[in-house]
Amino acid sequence: ACERCAEGKARPELYATLRKVTVGGVDEWVPFEGSSGPGACGCKPGSYEWQGECELCGEGMQCNGMGEVLLKPAYFATPEQPGFVFFCRSNVLRCPGGPPGTCAEGRSLTSVACAECLVDMKPGVKGTCEPCGGTDYLPAIAAGAVGLFAMLALYRITDTSNPAAQSKSILLVTLAGSQMVTTLQHLGVFTSFPFEWEPPFSHLLEFLGIFSFKLDYFSPDCIAQVSPTTRFSIRTLLALAFFVVIMLVHTLS
Repeated sequence: ACERCAEGKARPELYATLRKVTVGGVDEWVPFEGSSGPGACGCKPGSYEWQGECELCGEGMQCNGMGEVLLKPAYFATPEQPGFVFFCRSNVLRCPGGPPGTCAEGRSLTSVACAECLVDMKPGVKGTCEPCGGTDYLPAIAAGAVGLFAMLALYRITDTSNPAAQSKSILLVTLAGSQMVTTLQHLGVFTSFPFEWEPPFSHLLEFLGIFSFKLDYFSPDCIAQVSPTTRFSIRTLLALAFFVVIMLVHTLS
């Protein structure tokens, strides 16, 4: 006797008997009637199998049928949870698409949305990661030393200067400089748009990332593995850390 496909399933409308045919050189799963065995019963195109049941595919997924799931470029999901899809917003090139769990070369497959590089690797071109060189740790050390020197110099100037003797022009230059930095930070927001900007605007956006405290320029991954959460926390609390250091210097001096 014949049995109905997906008998007893929660969403039987997502099931069908399918077979693979070649159309224009491309293999596709197409429905047909009268299957000779239960192996032909599976999820329809546009759905995928999850925990024994067929579910509708979401954004970024390409479901060909019979449980075959691919991800579109700029999207990522793990093989264990193919329906939990991330959009790689900050750099769409790091997520090339394909089977779940696919990242650009040198990217960690266990990181969220391919955000992290493998050990002893740093962000490279076109979303990939490349091996760290012998001097890649120097930018981070130099940036830390310059930042510490700038804080101490600013404290020294502020502590020894007479506010009453300062001219208004210095105050105006300081205010104008702070407004310029704020404007440059606002322009840096364009880097988060899902577009591939063309030179020279792309080079300008890369430079503006310095004013938004973008850490990739200093290759921190060549010194220690920095998670996206830690990276975001550093960028957010950097200004607060500046004032904490100044207060410590003032207390100890």
